[in-house]
Amino acid sequence: MKGFGFASILFVSVLILMLISVIMMAYVMYACANAKPFELDTQLNVTTVKQDGVEAHEFFASHKVWMIGPTVCNLIGIALMGLLFVMS
Repeated sequence: MKGFGFASILFVSVLILMLISVIMMAYVMYACANAKPFELDTQLNVTTVKQDGVEAHEFFASHKVWMIGPTVCNLIGIALMGLLFVMS
């Protein structure tokens, strides 16, 4: 029964990581959905996505953690699941 406590802690941490991942992905989808449609910049002749006056590449650069976060959470979660599988 000694390993059971450790396994349950691992399992709960995997669930928490997955929850964080889902929240972060939902935020990214919400931010993308609320981005204004393509606006033509007549001075530069370039079409860019504007999000509250910020160009798309600036928006995603400033929100990198929200895009990388879910991937990291999922990778850690998969590693912990593998550890649980090996332990069982």
